[in-house]
Amino acid sequence: NQAARRALRRLRPGGPVERRPDRRAAARERAAAAFIIMEVYWVLEEQAPMLPTSLWGLNEAERAGDVDLTAQAGAGLGMIYGTVGLRRLAARHLRAAGAAAERATDPFTTCWLGIVGGLHWIGVGDWAAVDAVTARALAGLHRTPLHRWADEVMLLRGVAGYLTARYPEAAAAAAEAMASGRDRRDPIVHLWGLVVLMETALRANPDDPAMAGWAEEATRLL
Repeated sequence: NQAARRALRRLRPGGPVERRPDRRAAARERAAAAFIIMEVYWVLEEQAPMLPTSLWGLNEAERAGDVDLTAQAGAGLGMIYGTVGLRRLAARHLRAAGAAAERATDPFTTCWLGIVGGLHWIGVGDWAAVDAVTARALAGLHRTPLHRWADEVMLLRGVAGYLTARYPEAAAAAAEAMASGRDRRDPIVHLWGLVVLMETALRANPDDPAMAGWAEEATRLL
């Protein structure tokens, strides 16, 4: 139903955006609700309703003419496509979301795209895309208090650096995330920073004297 509606709206003269302000406002409200519902399904691991809910959210965001919601919904839909193995569709929607994010005004949008896009591009091994999407997210994070998300983006940069043998970059990103997690008493970020640091050191400098201290610190966090 949602796929058919999406195709029909695109054939309409003037595109999918609603002409009346009240209809655009209603569509914006539904798009925001769909985003939250999709997040709930994701946490509950209810995979069956994720795809239609994500399609619904993207349809409504386009009807509202809201660039931020369109980028967020497109990235979410790309994530769902990637999760079920439809990589070409996932890449198409994530690239479209990235293009929309260039015109976005809400830093939440680029941060969300940095996490979702970073995870997807790491999964398929597109390292240039990982670097681009995470760099864009980090560039706008000074405008938002989304500290945990900033740390997640930094950790993704560390993981990407580790997987591509760019060990100095990986260590720097992991150390920054670890310090941020420690300063804000966020044990998850703190621990993941230590894990990436230790994994990197095992490849680049296994005799690093800091390794014992990191291992002890990580054990306490567990």
